[in-house]
Amino acid sequence: MTSQATTPSDQPATRPAPSLLKVNLGCGVIALPGWENYDKSPVQLLRKFPLLLKLLVALKVLTPGHIQTWPDSVQRKDLTKPLPLADGSVGAIYSSHMLEHVFLDDARKLVGECFRVLAPGGIVRFALPDGELWARQLVESSGDAAAGFHYNELAGQHYAVLMAGYSYQLASLFRRSAVAGATLEYGNAWENRGDMRLGDGIWNGSLYLGFDSWIGPMLFGYGRRAGGGAVLFLEIGKPW
Repeated sequence: MTSQATTPSDQPATRPAPSLLKVNLGCGVIALPGWENYDKSPVQLLRKFPLLLKLLVALKVLTPGHIQTWPDSVQRKDLTKPLPLADGSVGAIYSSHMLEHVFLDDARKLVGECFRVLAPGGIVRFALPDGELWARQLVESSGDAAAGFHYNELAGQHYAVLMAGYSYQLASLFRRSAVAGATLEYGNAWENRGDMRLGDGIWNGSLYLGFDSWIGPMLFGYGRRAGGGAVLFLEIGKPW
């Protein structure tokens, strides 16, 4: 979409100056030349530990697709926080399949940040999946398409009805503080919380072990839902 917030509607839009910044939000491993490329994937940190990365792939915690070369020009930025850019300093912003991975409130804040830093006549372009089609498929799938939940995945803005958990602080693991625990969740991912009836949800449980690693808090676990769907999961950088 183009910026109408920075250009009066009764005047023709002006092209941004070539000297203005160009920003790629959630770039992954695709670092565009001449652009500021931002991403915060945990795998970006794991590239410093190739043996650990290969071990996680061998254990099927990660897939072979996670073993990719990250360009040095990718800057690690948390896009749920204000953009580290001055007002009106950017001529073009591009983001491909990133916005759908953050909560709605964070997405709204990020869009607002884009218009804050955008210069008059600047361009913002978001590439997003067809959310309506995805929601329709979930509604028509009788819930099976939601298999494979892991710890806290149901506890979003609209989805969880109930979540309970227990954690136990271990003395240490590999000379670092550690915790073990379990969770039980009940909910679904295809209705708003206010529209749900008691019988509409599914049960999901998980067991996990976490410790304070050299790259931040790390959580390994096993999740299983009612009906047989199961998944191994890894979370990095999230305090327990």
